[in-house]
Amino acid sequence: LGLRAISPELAQLAAQAAGSSRNDRYQKIARDPKLAALGRYLVTLNPKDIGRFRTPSLRNVALTGPYMHDGSVKSLAKAVNIELYYRGLALRHPILLTSGEKHDLLAFLQSLSSQPEKNALAVKNAAGLTAENTLSTDKNKFTGRENVKAATRRRP
Repeated sequence: LGLRAISPELAQLAAQAAGSSRNDRYQKIARDPKLAALGRYLVTLNPKDIGRFRTPSLRNVALTGPYMHDGSVKSLAKAVNIELYYRGLALRHPILLTSGEKHDLLAFLQSLSSQPEKNALAVKNAAGLTAENTLSTDKNKFTGRENVKAATRRRP
């Protein structure tokens, strides 16, 4: 069949998207939810990608809202509720979670988020690059920022 036979409106949107620049396509997604329905096609312009979406990583998911492919959901809790509802429809039976189970699911998703300042400090500590620690060689002593430079230099 072809896209025009299935959905003339999507076929028209796809043709318009193909004629515009990548920046224009990205800016229009935020204003036009119908355009967002084209999915990965807006990036690749490959007709096979119409309606396909890139699945993002769950790392830092609590920090990366808004959610859904078009950014229509502001909170992680609401996104979880919507996802449970539509997954239940697809399975043809509801996914019933108690409020405690939903709380646990949200807590798990939030645990996948790092705290940037603590994470950066942990990396520096693991590499011995904090200002309190010093690296010394026979000829030179390095402290603070100089540690980063010294640690990243190539050694012969």
